[in-house]
Amino acid sequence: MGTLDRRGAVWWIKYYQNGRGMRESSHSRKESVAKRLLKLREGDIEHGLPVNPKLNRIRFDETAEDLKTEYAVNGRRSADELERRIRLHLIPHFGGRRLAAITTPEINTFILKRQADVIVMGEGDQRKERNVSNGEINRELTTLKRIFNLARQNGKLVQVPHIPMLKERNVRTGFFEREQLERVLDLLPPAVRPAVQFAYITGWRIPSEVLPLQWRHVDFEARVVRLDPHTTKNDEGRTFPFTDALQQLLEAQKAEHDRLKAEEVLCPWVYRQEGQRQANHSLHESLEEGMRKDWNSGSHSARPPTHGRSESRARRHSRARRDAVDRPQNTLGVRAVQHRERMRSR
Repeated sequence: MGTLDRRGAVWWIKYYQNGRGMRESSHSRKESVAKRLLKLREGDIEHGLPVNPKLNRIRFDETAEDLKTEYAVNGRRSADELERRIRLHLIPHFGGRRLAAITTPEINTFILKRQADVIVMGEGDQRKERNVSNGEINRELTTLKRIFNLARQNGKLVQVPHIPMLKERNVRTGFFEREQLERVLDLLPPAVRPAVQFAYITGWRIPSEVLPLQWRHVDFEARVVRLDPHTTKNDEGRTFPFTDALQQLLEAQKAEHDRLKAEEVLCPWVYRQEGQRQANHSLHESLEEGMRKDWNSGSHSARPPTHGRSESRARRHSRARRDAVDRPQNTLGVRAVQHRERMRSR
């Protein structure tokens, strides 16, 4: 049986759960309030319900740390991006507050603040300013939803507020044409061009899918390139049948690989920078950095006014679909076409 205890002006209650004594403040100077709280706790224990004195009292910062821990435990590749959103945008607005005290009107206030924020890029004559896009704000709101849902799953929160999402105007309005690709390639160093051509043909992501590609993923007999499971965005394995252009590109890379192998230089990666003799991941990082710098340096002469990275990818998928007539009609080809259709629908 529970008991009441007065500490100063505030009444406390004591009850037992699984043979362990639990003390909890009623946060009230009235004995009647403490009695009601004691009956509530004893009723929950009687019905086998979990009792957590900190229910609805957890603060935003603690649950945000729980989410970062969950991402680390599950090895999510977006953990760094999650940490950045929480540290730069969510903690400054919601930090130190009880999660249960954050309501929909408060979240709308956060949205208005983010819409008013300005992002500054470049310096001097290259300085540009733009507002935060609805897509960026939605990614932060999605993180906020995950924080609330995780707190509820862990028994630290009873109710999750409604979190409104913004409408995103990200319809693709242009395509990356072949002549534009040729102008961009002219501005890139020779070692970078094959990786960009491969990405243009396949529509694969350069940092996570093209640059880590190894020769074990290329099957010249089956005329297909494979990606291992858990290396793609949806964690599913992927295959891409050869086109004539893709085969010619890979054969040129293979000839260079064989030349280096004859010189006793072993490199498992399909794409590497000239002059580099040590095969490690830093090659891929420097390749990506070099391509980004050269892309930016050629942005005024080679980039059409309306396209961006998403339009470029859409164009590559469109080209790959037109080239499907040159591919063997097998299950691998069907799977590749299904993947491209999913990508086009995003």
